[in-house]
Amino acid sequence: MLAVDISRYSGPVSVEQWRIVKALGYDLAIVGLWTGVRGYDQADAVIRSAYGAGLHVAAYVGLEEGWTGAHHVDKALSLLTSEAQALLKFIAVDVELRGVDLRMVWSAVDALNERGFRPIIYTAYSAWRNFLGDTEDFKSLPLWNANYKPDPDLDLALMYGGWTRAVGHQYRYTTFLAGPRLNVDISLFDDQFVLAGEEHDMVTVIDGLTTVWTKLDQIQLAMNDCEAGRAWNSDQVRQWAEEAKQDGVVAIKKALGLQQ
Repeated sequence: MLAVDISRYSGPVSVEQWRIVKALGYDLAIVGLWTGVRGYDQADAVIRSAYGAGLHVAAYVGLEEGWTGAHHVDKALSLLTSEAQALLKFIAVDVELRGVDLRMVWSAVDALNERGFRPIIYTAYSAWRNFLGDTEDFKSLPLWNANYKPDPDLDLALMYGGWTRAVGHQYRYTTFLAGPRLNVDISLFDDQFVLAGEEHDMVTVIDGLTTVWTKLDQIQLAMNDCEAGRAWNSDQVRQWAEEAKQDGVVAIKKALGLQQ
């Protein structure tokens, strides 16, 4: 699928603008939350508007020397509500600046894992070799490769870091989409990678709610008995109904990653 990524320089982006992006053939919006020293103040609203326009959404966090990777991750996530966080397909750790080292990248990756996100690495051949010494420590993580050539390809022309294939290829930068009036970078992404887990999440929701529906059916029968003057205590039944409703909310939140 085709993707666009934007940063804080884009400012607010409306649902109408995202709908035009979608109509142009782009299905994934990747929003830069934090660029090392500054955050994207409108990121939460931008993620929600992109999702509302029918795009899948993800994010990236830029690393810069002087702070731990976890610091950058925490700053980025502080800009988002839990609802917006739950929409993200992945969060990329952006490795492209001099001064970023191995410990910083590990710190960011560990922080994302601990907070329940799917981390990937965004970098380029020269940046990874020059700043990280071409380490293969992260080869098990998906790669979003920056290489500005006209024909996008997920197979790496220049292999590095132990990777032979990327899940995303950023092949065009600073592109002005005239319809929605947006400056974006453009990437090709592996559909299966972006969509991984969606079917499982829906199954989890349905499994969780099936139990709740069974409880509600039993409660309705008890309420009918109460109205007929039979033995049930109506206050007790109302309490059961409230508990069942809360169970349903919890089941949905857990499936969407909003609650542990």
